Amino acid sequence: MSMKCRQVALSPNHLSGFSCLVAMVAAMSCRGGSPSTCVLAYGGREPMRLLNNFRFAIKLPLIVTVIGLLAIGTTTLFAWREMREQSMVDAARRLELAARTRAEQTTEFFEEFRDAVELEIGLAGTQQSVMALSLPFQRDDEAPANTHYAATQAGFHDGFVAQAKRGGLSDILLVDQQGNVVYTLAKADDFGTTLAPDGSGDPLAAIYAAASAAAPGRAVVSDVVRYDPAGGIPSVFAAGAVRASNDEVLGVLIHRKPITRLNEILQSGRDLPDGSEVVLVGPDGALRSDSTLATAPTARIRSMSSDAVTSALQGRSGTIRADTLQGAPGLLAFAPVPVPGSTWAVVAAEPLESLFAPSRAFLVSVAWKAGLILVVSSLLGWMLSRSTAATMGQLRRAMSDIGKGDLEIEVPCLGRRDEIGDIAAALVDLRDDFKSACAAEHDTGFQSAALAATTAATMLVGRDMRILYLNPALDRILRLHVEALKDNCPDFDPDSLVGQPIQMVHRDLSQIERLLSGPEDLPATADIRLGETDFALTISAVIDAGGAYVGNVMEWQDVTDALMQEALFRTIDDNLLTARIETDGAILRANALMAECLETEQAESIGRSLLSHFAPDTGTQVGSEEMLERLRSGEVVRGTFRVTGVGGRESWVDGSFDPVLDRQGRVLRYLFIGTDVTETAMEIRDAEERLRAMVAAQARVFDGLRVGLAELSKGNLRVSIDTAFPDEYEQLRKDFNQSASNLMTAMTQVAENAASIHGEATEINTAAEDLSRRAEKQAATLEQTAAALDELTSSVRSAAEGAARANEVVVDARGNAEKSGDVVEQAVSAMGEIATSSGQISKIIGVIDDIAFQTNLLALNAGVEAARAGEAGRGFAVVASEVRALAQRSSDAAREINDLISRSGEHVRKGVELVGETGTALKRIVESVSGIAGHVSEIAVSAREQSTGLAEINTAVNQLDQVTQQNAAMFEETRAASHALTREASALADTMARFRTGVRSERVRVAQRGIKPPQSARPAPKQALASAGAVSASTPMPVTEADLDSDWEDF
Repeated sequence: MSMKCRQVALSPNHLSGFSCLVAMVAAMSCRGGSPSTCVLAYGGREPMRLLNNFRFAIKLPLIVTVIGLLAIGTTTLFAWREMREQSMVDAARRLELAARTRAEQTTEFFEEFRDAVELEIGLAGTQQSVMALSLPFQRDDEAPANTHYAATQAGFHDGFVAQAKRGGLSDILLVDQQGNVVYTLAKADDFGTTLAPDGSGDPLAAIYAAASAAAPGRAVVSDVVRYDPAGGIPSVFAAGAVRASNDEVLGVLIHRKPITRLNEILQSGRDLPDGSEVVLVGPDGALRSDSTLATAPTARIRSMSSDAVTSALQGRSGTIRADTLQGAPGLLAFAPVPVPGSTWAVVAAEPLESLFAPSRAFLVSVAWKAGLILVVSSLLGWMLSRSTAATMGQLRRAMSDIGKGDLEIEVPCLGRRDEIGDIAAALVDLRDDFKSACAAEHDTGFQSAALAATTAATMLVGRDMRILYLNPALDRILRLHVEALKDNCPDFDPDSLVGQPIQMVHRDLSQIERLLSGPEDLPATADIRLGETDFALTISAVIDAGGAYVGNVMEWQDVTDALMQEALFRTIDDNLLTARIETDGAILRANALMAECLETEQAESIGRSLLSHFAPDTGTQVGSEEMLERLRSGEVVRGTFRVTGVGGRESWVDGSFDPVLDRQGRVLRYLFIGTDVTETAMEIRDAEERLRAMVAAQARVFDGLRVGLAELSKGNLRVSIDTAFPDEYEQLRKDFNQSASNLMTAMTQVAENAASIHGEATEINTAAEDLSRRAEKQAATLEQTAAALDELTSSVRSAAEGAARANEVVVDARGNAEKSGDVVEQAVSAMGEIATSSGQISKIIGVIDDIAFQTNLLALNAGVEAARAGEAGRGFAVVASEVRALAQRSSDAAREINDLISRSGEHVRKGVELVGETGTALKRIVESVSGIAGHVSEIAVSAREQSTGLAEINTAVNQLDQVTQQNAAMFEETRAASHALTREASALADTMARFRTGVRSERVRVAQRGIKPPQSARPAPKQALASAGAVSASTPMPVTEADLDSDWEDF
């Protein structure tokens, strides 16, 4: 065998001990290589000239120590620097992830808060609660203490409590159109206050004004504020306007949350080390959250001024080195936080001291270990140098000969079993390898180039489980997954894998040893996972020319996508209806669910026309042939299909037909994927049937209410709905009948009381006229007495006779005066009864007013329910509006009647005063008459005192005439007042006669006929004017049926 090996030129002058060692190592590294690669060009000047002046025994320990020191120091320094840099990179990545995550969670917090309010303001229950709770405030300024308000809010309070628990709310507030806080869950100081409509004053007024101005159906969210009524706790408000169907604002719903949830989001420290913190900063630089490192609350108290905050508020994210909130140097990650109406900033900070603590500990640990290693290595180097120095000369000469091309030389020291012997044996092997290397150079070079150029990731492993070779394709893969490999083996280094054990890249050594134990089980496949990537390792045996098992070749294949696709196909096949279809519509393969839907077996379904079983139901209105044409053109057909099985069973499937195209866009086949929605379709049909039944029932209810309300609008209070409603509406019919019955009872009582007042007023009028006639009669008697006194001057006899007649007249006048006093007392008593009746009528009118208010409230609730019913409730909404208007007119009429009764009571009071004055005058008359009787008796007893008695009688008669004239005027006033009272009672009777209650008493009919106005004989000017005014205002006019209908419509 001829071999051409280039000579290794070694300079004998420089073959000292160290040079020989270098040449030996170089020769050992070239085992199996080509001669050209094994040439050692060792000549010229030694770069390290100073080392050539030392003996090997000194040089070797020194070099080992220096090299070890440099290697360990350099490695430690680079490792320390890399660890610091990696710590910075890891911390930046960790803080950026924390900032982004918390920014997204904060945004979700505000959006969910706002969406919850938008959902609540659209519910009919919220509209009903706002309207119901606002009414007591409109009727009574002291609504919180009102019994009606307490009963109303009790009906909604439990629902609001449950809503607050579900949403983590601190308080729920309702504000009416006027800004009154009509309800709060917490009942703090803000309850019952009135908010400024322009939003000034406090945060609650601001959120109220913003919600009122927002678009219909939209809610607004406030900034973080310290809310004084809640004890200054930082809180966030969300509010939305509650609107009617015509978008009229009925009120505002406000939710309040503390920032506890925000603190939980930001202070979750599971992904951050100790000493780190995350804070939320607003546009003004003030904190919107509490700091985990602060000893006191910081929200809306402390501020943060940093480039990180400025950049985040401008919409940027990243990391910078700056001072933390506590003033320590640190690494800060920032991210913008979009909140409704603004942009905030999230800042995550970690102090540099805690960030670099692991690298400092690593440096100290490595320094101690490196010093110990250097001491031990120096001692060992010195000892080895002395023992090997003698033999190095022999090996040097042998290597020199081999370097010169003498491959037949005998190598010394082969009998030694130490390292020197191994070197000698290695030198023999090197010599022998040189012989065979020349022949194998060409084949080896070709195979190495092919293995390096292939795209298949390949690794060669020896029998000792060590890596012999990995091609560039595998090297790229391992470098991409270096972090995952370091998790398995911290010592992993992609630059020094050759010669390392296989567990450097595969932690399950037992599995590899089992697979590589012998070639009989090969080739085999093993799985390995690096990070998020799955690989399949195909292991094959390497057999040399002699048939010996010398190692293994491993091919790495990325199967991540293949495994995911396999799992995806399996999931689709297990849960959805799938079928592969030929271009003519024939089934190529149908899964078990599709076969079950077609009522056939999977094997029997092959070849069937799938489209013949499918009929469009929703989503598409095309036929089977047109659907097939659309598929052939490459179009996707989606929708809900009615599927008829072989046995005639119908089911509904929601899915799509998708064409499968080749690279040129030609249709190869079709794929159907769908979901069985039969149960859902049947439920929809059942729901439609129930809806139709409900609409029919509501139509019957609306017809019944329409007829009843029409009768009420005509004034027929006897109306009643006799036809039974469906069970859910039966209570509505009973409530309507009860309301009509109560209204009829009240109106009947009012009519009867009006008739009673009219009768009593008529009696008072009759008594007053009798009293007036008697007063005139008394005046005539006094004139006769005066004539008799004139005759006394002519004759004592005639005076005595006149005195006797005067005594008789006086006795008669006294009796009449006493009777007049009794009549006046009866008039006072009658006036008191009239006042009592007026008070009872006022109470009845108050009951009518309350009934009208409750009817108004019921109509309002009915309108809300009609609005919830949508289009189906439009007719009922119109009826409810008419009922509400009717109730309002009833309330107005009741107030007018109450005012009329109040004026009548005032007239009665005046009549009582006048009658009292009449009684006083009559007492004086009785006293005067008694004096006259005494004088007449004296005249009869003694004639001698006639002249004196005549003078006294004359004076007394003059006074009596004046008193009598005053009495007559008073009687006239009393009669005018009684006539006015009668006319007012007649007007009340006329008003009540317009209602058809089925009861018409005789007194009511009398009241309807009216009373003739009195003709005053001698009214005083002021009294006449008052009487005339009363007649013109109260005189009843003839009432026709048309007038009754018109007045009722106005009422």
